[in-house]
Amino acid sequence: MARWSPAPTRAPTRRTISIYQTSADWTATPALRVGALWGWIRDDAGTGNNATGGGIGGFYVVKNFKPFLIADVRSNARNAGFRPIGSAGLTKPFTAAADVNGETIVGVHLGFVFRF
Repeated sequence: MARWSPAPTRAPTRRTISIYQTSADWTATPALRVGALWGWIRDDAGTGNNATGGGIGGFYVVKNFKPFLIADVRSNARNAGFRPIGSAGLTKPFTAAADVNGETIVGVHLGFVFRF
């Protein structure tokens, strides 16, 4: 599933969070697998800067080709600024605190893996 940054946009000098997740995968056929995940991010300082979210996805194997589709959602509390991360880096609208604090962010990922 998609990765989410554990670094809020309004981070105090010292911050501890706890992350709880539950997930399940199901092999529908030898070629088709689907899965889902739901999780909570809790600010251990008790300030209420928490978030919830999850995702659902699947992939289908056709010889050496594996297309996949993933949909995910993250709901931030009023001052929680958890945002999606990736190797390409983020551009607007995920760079300022106002872009993510208290917002619900939805993502859809479509791709494939090809093995030579």
